[in-house]
Formats: sequence, structure tokens, C-alpha cells
Amino acid sequence: MVNVSYIASYKKGKGGTVTLSNGKELSVSASKKADFLSYFK
Repeated sequence: MVNVSYIASYKKGKGGTVTLSNGKELSVSASKKADFLSYFK
């Protein structure tokens, strides 16, 4: 779980990768990708 106010970008992929404002990259689970992306719609 990540505080969405710290998300700087999202890179597409099987699950994808989130880049945080501090430069750290985190993987998004393929099974949670749809839930994650629906938050931003």
C-alpha cells in the first residue's frame, strides 16, 4: 500500500512499476493492477 500523494509516475508492464517522489520504484502486483489504475480514473 502506498500513499498516492507520493506517486510521481507509473510505467506500464505486466503489473507495472510506480515511481515515488523520492525516486524509489515499487512493483504493482499483476492481480492488483486493475484496482490500482481504477483509483486514478
